[in-house]
Amino acid sequence: MLTAEVIAYHAAERPDSIAFAIDGRETSYATLDGDVGRCGRALAAEGVSRGKLVAVGADDLYLHCLLLIALEELGAPSASFLRHEVESPHPLRARADLVMAEPHFPVEAARRNLVIGDQWLQRIRTLSESDRAEPPPATDEDPIRILRTSGTTGAMKMLMLRRRQQECRLQRYAAQYQFTRASRYLVSMPLTVGHIYGAVMACLRSGGRIVFESPERMPIARTIAAHGVTDATLMPLQLKQVLDTLPGDFQKPGQLTVCSFGAPISAGLRMRALERLATDVYNDYGCNEAGLIFLTRSCDDSGSGPIWPGVTVEIVDDSGRPVPKGTAGRIRVRSEAMVEGYLDDPEATRRMFREGWFYPGDSGLLLGRRHLRVLGRADELLNIGGGKRAPVELEQLVLRRAGVLDAGALSIVNADGFEEVCICVTTDGRHDEGLQARVLDALREIQLGRVIIVKLDVIPRNDAGKIRRDRLRQIVEGALRGVARGDAPAGPG
Repeated sequence: MLTAEVIAYHAAERPDSIAFAIDGRETSYATLDGDVGRCGRALAAEGVSRGKLVAVGADDLYLHCLLLIALEELGAPSASFLRHEVESPHPLRARADLVMAEPHFPVEAARRNLVIGDQWLQRIRTLSESDRAEPPPATDEDPIRILRTSGTTGAMKMLMLRRRQQECRLQRYAAQYQFTRASRYLVSMPLTVGHIYGAVMACLRSGGRIVFESPERMPIARTIAAHGVTDATLMPLQLKQVLDTLPGDFQKPGQLTVCSFGAPISAGLRMRALERLATDVYNDYGCNEAGLIFLTRSCDDSGSGPIWPGVTVEIVDDSGRPVPKGTAGRIRVRSEAMVEGYLDDPEATRRMFREGWFYPGDSGLLLGRRHLRVLGRADELLNIGGGKRAPVELEQLVLRRAGVLDAGALSIVNADGFEEVCICVTTDGRHDEGLQARVLDALREIQLGRVIIVKLDVIPRNDAGKIRRDRLRQIVEGALRGVARGDAPAGPG
């Protein structure tokens, strides 16, 4: 199935229904269908054909989506990149046969580039629709989309979705969001995020509406109210910021589902969201490599949920041998949506894809046959006096109890060679008095020994909202060196 074919169906059946509402501008399915056809003609005239990789850089959400849909119809795989990513050499652009970017994206280093924007869009709208070419026959093995993942290390890895894998994922997005023609999906992150790309395409296939307002024009809470948004994807920190800034007279929507991913959402934050903002809040646990693994709607901090149909999960020891049920170990997964490996990175492929399984690097345990609990990153567990603790466990306690904006946990080796817990926090500056005591009190139930508390301006996160642990460690080590010199803001607790 092609997204363009489904859009053409909606355009024929309901030509005036709205596909996009962006910064006060509405676009119907009929207009979208016509633009897709004309865009395909323009791309073909530029030499774009089956198998030719096109990298797209566009802040304009409609233009960006239009290009991705037209490229899919032509059988040309697409990839997306952000404006700041053009400032240094980039393996994605080096691999691309064509780079298409708005004028403010400097892409001189690209092998071949085409400047796009409002004028380009207006120009293709002068093309005739009467001789719209039929798309080439599609196969399940066609490469369709390059996704990128950096995990928590900041080292970018690329992976290619084939048509069969994309179709599986779009069906899952449609099912987990329960998209219909009445759906209005709020875009709150760029299309470089695989989850956002998938949710947008799944919503369009369902005949729903894509909503976007630039933050300068309208904050998220106001956008939700003004557009009658029914579905939104918000990272835990985004959700907290929305709740913290809700106007006192904000009327809770009659229907709003909030999906969060990238990090666990605390029970306290979930309850706040259900009370003031949403009718349903759930976490999506998955990865770009394998797709969705489970959803959880539980109002506790267990980090567990039922495994999605079509997904197989095993818990194994360090040697790859399955462990008894209820025993903690390393998670490995396989699914219909799983890719075969990384592009141009055979070493990482060998390490993380083995014998038909993908190893996401998390530790967990199975509670029954089809219920998974995630304990944290297997390689990030803190070894405190011989006891293993997942950093996310400490982060959630601090976020829930200490009144901070964001938190990151890691361990620092002291002069005696022992690991000590370091808690990094960001605040709004209004309630910093007693901050150290509040953080320590939040962790009072856990035997951690000495705790170092460092206040930062920001906790470094990647595009998917995951803490960049390597960068956080660099920042903390620099801050603590400054404490030794007496010239950096950090507070040992």
